[in-house]
Amino acid sequence: MQRPKLKPARKRQNYLRYVVWPAVRSWLLLWSVVVMIGMIPIMSDFLGNRYEVSVQDLVLPVIVVMLVAIIIAFGLYRFTKRNQFGGFVATVVAAFLLTNNYENRLGSIYPILTAVVPLPKLSGAEGRIFSLIFIGLLLVFACMLGKLVSRLLERRNWSSHDLTVAGTIAVAFTFVMLAVPTTRTLINAWPQYFYKPPKLQVSATAPNNKPDIYYIVMEDYANQTQLTNQFGFKNTDFSTFLSDNGYFLNPDAHQNYPYTTMSIASTLNAGYNTDLIDKFSSATSQTIVPYHRAVQYSSVVSELKSLGYSYDEIGSWYETTNHGPLADQFYLPDRRFTFFNHLNYLDDFTEGELSQSPFWRFLEAGVGIGHYTIAHYQGVNQTELTSDALSTLKSLVQDPAGGRFIFAHLIIPHEPFYYNADGSLSTNSGQDNLGEPIKQKYVNQIQYINSQIEPILSEIKKQSNGQAVVILQTDEGPQPMALNDNNFDQDSDSDEINNQDMRQWSDQDLDLKYGAMVAYSIPAASQTDLENGANNVDVFRLVLDRYFGANLSILPECYYAYPNGRGHTFVYDDITARLTGTASNICAANGTGPK
Repeated sequence: MQRPKLKPARKRQNYLRYVVWPAVRSWLLLWSVVVMIGMIPIMSDFLGNRYEVSVQDLVLPVIVVMLVAIIIAFGLYRFTKRNQFGGFVATVVAAFLLTNNYENRLGSIYPILTAVVPLPKLSGAEGRIFSLIFIGLLLVFACMLGKLVSRLLERRNWSSHDLTVAGTIAVAFTFVMLAVPTTRTLINAWPQYFYKPPKLQVSATAPNNKPDIYYIVMEDYANQTQLTNQFGFKNTDFSTFLSDNGYFLNPDAHQNYPYTTMSIASTLNAGYNTDLIDKFSSATSQTIVPYHRAVQYSSVVSELKSLGYSYDEIGSWYETTNHGPLADQFYLPDRRFTFFNHLNYLDDFTEGELSQSPFWRFLEAGVGIGHYTIAHYQGVNQTELTSDALSTLKSLVQDPAGGRFIFAHLIIPHEPFYYNADGSLSTNSGQDNLGEPIKQKYVNQIQYINSQIEPILSEIKKQSNGQAVVILQTDEGPQPMALNDNNFDQDSDSDEINNQDMRQWSDQDLDLKYGAMVAYSIPAASQTDLENGANNVDVFRLVLDRYFGANLSILPECYYAYPNGRGHTFVYDDITARLTGTASNICAANGTGPK
């Protein structure tokens, strides 16, 4: 009896069911194994740095892992179909080699290979070619290892299927063990990743002639008293220059909070970080991200823009100022990631993960069609960043004055100590005593930045006929654990910052950490105004009041430290008495400050 023929529709159904779907299912299983292996180091890095990493920082690394998984799954699919457990081993090895410190592995193997055969350079288009070759070699190596394991199994008569299942379960178990705390952390910290500061409750009006306002931050610049007492450097030339040009100076000024982002956040939101502390001090997972966003979405900037000001921001590599969502013009040559012709700026975590991926060489060289950029990364070193920031600031100063708010974050005299006093580059820039004492290295950078800032301030005065508002201050003092204690172990320094009770620091260390260089030129303010309100939390309240009728009261000065380390970033204790010698009943112990 002749067998009946299947209808075309039935044939297609059977083909999809018995041929296509099993192939897709096998490929997806292979792909998912690679994704899980690739996600393990990302989640581990995230949990180790969750204090500084936001959920947005995870997006690009996750996409990279998925793309690498596609490459591996396609490259090894046929091999896996022929030999199940051998293919599984090859997949695990390839995933590990391509998703875990790939760039370091490439950099270490390249010199060995070049000693044997001539190879193209690692930079530019040649770097892309070699990277492709290297990826292929790693896949071949993974297959050879898988084949070897397969033959060993055949001799012992072990079940390839059972071992594959066991291996997959082991990978999944490891993934879940990290995925659970990662997910829990993200859920607990979720509101922090999208924080925006509240608007200032003022009724300000813009004058007909709006003066330029400059806010210039010089990272880790100690106040005059600490430079004299702890460095033996009086800084007389710079302080005399400032005084002669009408600046108000406080040689013993202090910052109200201990570190960059919470300090700048309080300045650019014209008060204490009360809203942040009220919202997040009880959170199980506390991150520094809301402070960054408080700067990036500053209430002072929003108010000035509503009054008709343009906003120029000169950023830095640090997350506090490496994004400028409110800026009309944002200047930063570093960590620029162009994706489908759209410019983004990468945070430290994202850049670190991306730089260890197989795509790094392609991104540095750039991938595009004609003038259309598909993907490209551009970065600079810190000396180039400092030079570019100063050059940009000098250029902005030359532009017609009036109605501009200009914020510049200069990562100097912060270490590394690249600059000698005369501007030449040091051959011993490390945070140590090699070449010359570390304190002299720090003073060298003080002298260098002084020489660069003086002509800028002179030009601001000239272009504005002396009417510009200039807020010149630091965000924090330098790290005392290196400069005072001569402890050059970076891990130990980090532990002291992140975990220790700052109340246990010596008075000398607290004075250095909180001692802040400040200088203010606010022509509309009286001497009494400056004596009362020229400080970190009040200076923009003073500016908004005297120039725009905001009628903001001056807040008393309070100073706060971390009792549980910086990992508990919204938990403070009042140390006003330690820094001023006088306790204050109005300084809330939890760091919220007087309202």
